[in-house]
Amino acid sequence: MTTDKTVGAWRGRVEDEALLRGRGRFADDVRDASQTYACFVRSPHAAAGIRAVDIDEAQRAAGVLAVLTATDTAGMGSISRPVPQKGRDGAPLKVPHRPALAGERVVHAGEPVALVVAETAAAAQDAAELVEVTYDEVPPAIDLRAAAADGAPQVHPEVPGNVAIDFALGDNPETLRAVDDAFHRARHVARLSLVNQRIVVASMEPRGATAAYDAASDSYRLRSSSQGVTMLRDQLVAVLGVERERLRIVTDDVGGAFGMKAPAYPEYAALLVAARKVGRPVHWMSTRSEAFVTDQQARDTVTDMELALDAEGRFLALRTDVLAAMGAYITSHGAFIATSNFARCLSSVYRIPRIRPHTMHLYEHGADRPLSWCWPAGSELRH
Repeated sequence: MTTDKTVGAWRGRVEDEALLRGRGRFADDVRDASQTYACFVRSPHAAAGIRAVDIDEAQRAAGVLAVLTATDTAGMGSISRPVPQKGRDGAPLKVPHRPALAGERVVHAGEPVALVVAETAAAAQDAAELVEVTYDEVPPAIDLRAAAADGAPQVHPEVPGNVAIDFALGDNPETLRAVDDAFHRARHVARLSLVNQRIVVASMEPRGATAAYDAASDSYRLRSSSQGVTMLRDQLVAVLGVERERLRIVTDDVGGAFGMKAPAYPEYAALLVAARKVGRPVHWMSTRSEAFVTDQQARDTVTDMELALDAEGRFLALRTDVLAAMGAYITSHGAFIATSNFARCLSSVYRIPRIRPHTMHLYEHGADRPLSWCWPAGSELRH
């Protein structure tokens, strides 16, 4: 038998010409003749109770087909679908329910409260401004260290002290003694406190999606700029409570993502519900202002590190203590990145006999923070 060496061989990039000539196919480039347009009503507050949502005037506005609130999405699963993590003593990651549309309270500025569907984008935006939401504003925790302080405002009542997870490796007595001994023997100890600022992705193409529902097959379709249809589909079918075969995700060209467009968002679930309600495709594109407060963000950590070295400068041990902001809700990889992934990256390309990483994840009233990817490069990590 012979093998065709051309099968699977790289034949050069095929997408460049279309993209350079402006012939790409992005989320806002695909239009259905019957599609409708969506606009979200978002919280202006970082933290507040919702006393009432009055949609009567918006429903009567010209061109409006439907106005959805939390009642329309009641019973859906949580948008938060994180990679499981365990903290000290096996304590699981605390994952509060994240709704598609907020009903009782809002925990970050920009959280969606209502969704207007209309014949045109302008009509949807005009009607959204007619939705009256009565808020009871409460003090927010919008700074990482403030969220960790005694008596800080609580983001979620079921998460005492705002601690999503208290994670440490090498937390057993033997390892702790070995690390302490290395520091006692060290000729030099280098210490560093580092604030890693929050980062907004600000991708060239904002998030966008078109949701459709087919009554004959009782199935959904979502065309969205994503970083992989499999994870997005699997998360959304869990939110909707349907079989995988009943949701198809379509992604064309994507104008920037950086990890931010990988998981499900509240908007996608709400759009799918809206499409079923109005019986027509529902299209939404995020504005830049929306993206700034609703797209998943990055970093936002406070790190204290100590490195023990011998007289020749060889590394003996490393200790780290990190406060990591999770934002208002846990995302798919936010906790994983700042715990397990962070720990295995610490040694980089250096041999460090003992490493003791400790991370405390905190909720605070802000957009979620999942993005801080790092991967080990030929490292040897011993706990």
